[in-house]
Amino acid sequence: MEIEALLYEELAHTHILPAAVAYQRQLMETLEGYGELKLRSKGTEALVRAVAEHIDALVEGVERLRKALHKAEAQPSIQARARAYQEQVREAFAAIRAAADALELLVDDACWKLPKYRELLFIR
Repeated sequence: MEIEALLYEELAHTHILPAAVAYQRQLMETLEGYGELKLRSKGTEALVRAVAEHIDALVEGVERLRKALHKAEAQPSIQARARAYQEQVREAFAAIRAAADALELLVDDACWKLPKYRELLFIR
C-alpha cells in the first residue's frame, strides 16, 4: 500500500496536474480571445471553473495522503502502522482518484499523456 500511495503522489505531480494546468491555461487563453472580441462563453467559463475545482481537490487529496503516510510511518508497531494504512492512507486514495477521474473526463486528449479508461477498454 505504501508503494501504491507513492505512485498516486508521483502520478498526480508528474502527469495529472501538469496536464490539467496546461489545459486550464489553454482555456484561459481562449477566454481572453473571447474578451478581446467582446464575446462571452459561459460554457468555457464553466469548464475553467470545473477544471480549477478538480485541480484543487487533487492537490488537497495529495496533501492529505502525504500527511496520512507520515502518520502511518510514525506508528510504534507494525499492527498500528497497518491499521493506519488501511484506515487513513487508503481513504486518501479515494479523494485523489475522484479528482483524477473527473479531470480525465474534462482534459483534452492532447494534454493528457496517460491512457484514458476508454482507451484501455478498446485496445485491440
